[in-house]
Amino acid sequence: MTDAIVALNAADRLVGRTRYDTAPEIADLPSVGGGLDPSLEALIALEPDLVIGWESAQYRGLRSRLEAGGIAFHATSIEDTTGVFRSLDELGSLLDLPDRAAVLAAEVRESLVAISVAGLRHPKPTVFYALLGDPPRTAGRRTFIGQVIEIAGGAPAFGELHEGWPEVSLEAVLAAQPDILVVPTDATMIEVERAFSEQPGWRDLDAVREGRIVVIPTDLLNRPGPHLGTVARTLHDALVDVWGAR
Repeated sequence: MTDAIVALNAADRLVGRTRYDTAPEIADLPSVGGGLDPSLEALIALEPDLVIGWESAQYRGLRSRLEAGGIAFHATSIEDTTGVFRSLDELGSLLDLPDRAAVLAAEVRESLVAISVAGLRHPKPTVFYALLGDPPRTAGRRTFIGQVIEIAGGAPAFGELHEGWPEVSLEAVLAAQPDILVVPTDATMIEVERAFSEQPGWRDLDAVREGRIVVIPTDLLNRPGPHLGTVARTLHDALVDVWGAR
């Protein structure tokens, strides 16, 4: 949402940010902490007219205390690409910039359509978006990442699962043998390849043995905002580089 406000040329409206907001235009603004656990005291000290946060149980107490102090709160929810466009429309209304928001949304849509058309030219690999853990998680088709994978020319592994972010056992991943692993990380490709090749189970994947791993910075891939077209283009180009020659 902060990225969208910056993209709307409205950064001057912002009085604070979370520690995850890294746009250079707002680097000098004070941080209120995390996106899900901001400091109430820091928020109140900034005396904002409006606080934008997530629609979640974690925000209920914070929201009621802010509103009791006369500070308006807007809750947003972004699970899929539709949520991205809805949030842009919401911001246009909240900031009284509906025309700018409409133009920005149109630009994002056009970029996604162009990438989708380009993706049709190549065979679709199955893509496992890997949130590593025990067990690992992945992105379902109903999430913005699952949908961006399809736009970029891939087919989400385990796309038949209905959950947004389902847990998938390593045994199931081994049985599925996805064509490509997409890993959100700030580590280098060499570090990621070494880590996978040294882990039992993961090293038995054909994608690991054959170097079919795509590494994309977490801060780019996991932000469902106005840079969604850039995310899709980056992923598309990476998939083509790994798989497109087949």
